[in-house]
Amino acid sequence: PAPAGPAPLFPPERLLGMLGWSSVRGAGPGLSNLGQTCFMNAALQALAHLPPLAQLCLSRHHSRGCRVLGWCAYCELEALIVELHGSAARSLAPTAMAGKLRLIARHFRPDRPQDA
Repeated sequence: PAPAGPAPLFPPERLLGMLGWSSVRGAGPGLSNLGQTCFMNAALQALAHLPPLAQLCLSRHHSRGCRVLGWCAYCELEALIVELHGSAARSLAPTAMAGKLRLIARHFRPDRPQDA
């Protein structure tokens, strides 16, 4: 018999159940431009509306088991997606994500348009 390959990072059967939306939601709030953050905002909005990622974040799968000491980009993304899908506000300000861009990549600057 052929040797078993590495275990998948995410069980395929669970992913199949997350490919569509489990419920219909409205568009939700937009993201406020915090000074040249429109590219970052566009990327965050796109990520927030990918059904598998959004549903995973809405279940708080990552943050329940996160062991990162200090700031965690995934925890921050998860919190933002939860807020985007649960808020009745017209817009939200992604200040925590914008303020920590340099932790994601040193060359990112919140005041430059290459922030995405």
